[in-house]
Amino acid sequence: MASNTINVEADLYVLLSLESEAVWGSLSLDKNESWPRSFIARQEEVTRRPQPVPPGMSDWRYELIEIDEAHVRQRAVPHTIPAESIELIPDTLLWHPIRIVSASLKSFLEKEFPGGGHFYPFFYRDAETGETKPAGFWYWLPRHYLDFVPKEKRGRDQLMRPQVWGSLCGQDTTWEMYHNKDFQNFASKLPYWTPSANFGEVVFRTDVYARLMSEGFSGFVGADADNYLRHTPEQSVGYIHFGG
Repeated sequence: MASNTINVEADLYVLLSLESEAVWGSLSLDKNESWPRSFIARQEEVTRRPQPVPPGMSDWRYELIEIDEAHVRQRAVPHTIPAESIELIPDTLLWHPIRIVSASLKSFLEKEFPGGGHFYPFFYRDAETGETKPAGFWYWLPRHYLDFVPKEKRGRDQLMRPQVWGSLCGQDTTWEMYHNKDFQNFASKLPYWTPSANFGEVVFRTDVYARLMSEGFSGFVGADADNYLRHTPEQSVGYIHFGG
């Protein structure tokens, strides 16, 4: 599944989950196998190191996230997949317990943001032989986590139609990202970060996303809607626009 040709000029690009029935159906996963829980269920497995933010971002929480590889191995139970289906997995896909990326996308991410993410080996179980094998993919944990937790809700005179996507959606967050110059300046320094409680959604800076698109990585299908309420399950990239 290649990236599509939609070209939306935005200030940030948000990689979302992909609920495409076509993609998941083509993988022929064993439906009798249960998915392991994400790390949301076991917060003690996640090390969070709070980081300072500018005074104008007092309602933001900024953390560096770490998960020990032993915890990932314990959670990342190999799922049964036909060997021929491996090549149908796009360069990135929201998996369990965290998102997976191809070896080529891993190299790109490491080059764009050295130390910006952790990567753990991905294995699958061959449906024909039952053998556990590597698949050329890696679990990807973005280390930089940003979360907006407003101390006060916006008044009715400050409501906006939600334009931000995924875990960032909501009127308060839309207003904040549209107006807060301190946040906008801060976000411009991070090549990518995660706002997601399960670390699966990722926000890309514009220049990084442009280079990602020029490389032709699959799994990035841009939405043409201007807010998250109107995107379809086949679309995996939403957009964030700052105020003028």
